Amino acid sequence: MDIGLLNCKGKYFRWDDDAVKLLLLFLIVRKDAVRHLGSNRGNIKPKLWSEASDVLLNSGHHYSPRQCSVKWNNIKAKFKDDMVKSCNNPIQVRYKTEIEEILGRSHYYSGINKYRRWDDGAIKLLFLFLIDRKDAVRLLSTNRGNIKPKLWSEASDVLLNSGHHYSPRQCSVKWNNIKAKFKDDMVKSCNNPIQVRYKTEIEEILGRSHYYSGINKYRRWDDGAIKLLFLFLIDRKDAVRLLSTNRGDIKLKLWSEASDMLLSSGHHYSPQECMIKWKNIKKNYKDDMDKSRNNPIQVRYKTEVEKILVCRYNRFY
Repeated sequence: MDIGLLNCKGKYFRWDDDAVKLLLLFLIVRKDAVRHLGSNRGNIKPKLWSEASDVLLNSGHHYSPRQCSVKWNNIKAKFKDDMVKSCNNPIQVRYKTEIEEILGRSHYYSGINKYRRWDDGAIKLLFLFLIDRKDAVRLLSTNRGNIKPKLWSEASDVLLNSGHHYSPRQCSVKWNNIKAKFKDDMVKSCNNPIQVRYKTEIEEILGRSHYYSGINKYRRWDDGAIKLLFLFLIDRKDAVRLLSTNRGDIKLKLWSEASDMLLSSGHHYSPQECMIKWKNIKKNYKDDMDKSRNNPIQVRYKTEVEKILVCRYNRFY
C-alpha cells in the first residue's frame, strides 16, 4: 500500500491498492477533464476531485477531494521519476498503462530525455518512420492541416512502442539537428570529400536534389562537372530546345534529373544551380560569338553548345 499525506486531523493515512485502482479508473473515464486541469476552465478542479471523492466513498473508501488531488499529483511525479530512471536502466514503471491512458501516450515524456543522447536504435527507428511518412515531412514547412503536431506525436508513439522514450518535441528537434548537420557536411564535402552521415536516409526522405539548394552558391564549377552537364544536355537536347515553352513542366524535371546525375558522380549542385550554369554558358557563348565577328577569338564550349542548340543559333551566326 502507498503512504498518503497528512489528513485533516494531522495523522498519516495510507492509500490501499483498491482505492488507487478505483481512482485511476475514475480518471480514465474523466480523462478529458484531467487534461484540462492546468487551465481550470469552468472551475474544473474542485468539481473533478469532489466527484472522485464521492466515487471512492460509494465503494467504502474515505478520501477527501484534497487527498484525491494530492494522490494524483504524487502518482504523476513518481511516474515521471521512474520514466527518467528507465531511460538508461529499464525498470517496471508502476501504473504506466493507466497514466498513459489518462494523459495520452506521448504527453508526459516532454523533458524526460532533455540532456540525454539519442541511441542509434532510436535514430534508425525515427528514420524508418520518416521515410514511411516522407510526403508529410516534405510539407512540414507549410504545416497544412496541422501536420507538425500530428507527425511528431506519431513519431513519439512509434518510438515509445519500442521502448524509446522521446517526446514529440524531442523528435522534431532531433530531425532539425540531423538536417542541419547534413547540410554542413555536404558543404564541407564540396571541396574535401567526407563521409556524410545518414546521407542515404535523408535523400530518401527529402528527395535527392531537394537539400542541395544554395550549398554551392559561391563555388566555381569544376571542369569535370561542366563536362558531365554537357553530356547530359546533349543527350537531352530535344527537351532543352523546349525549355522556353516549359510544356509538361519540362524545366523542373530536366534540372532535377541533371542535379541527380551530377550527384551520382560526386558533384553536389542543385537543380537551380544547374539551370543558372546553363544560362551563363549560353550567355557567354552568344557574347563571344558577337565578338568573333570582327575579331576571331576562341569561343569556349562552342562545339558542345551548338550540338545542343544548333537549330536555334545557326540562324544568328
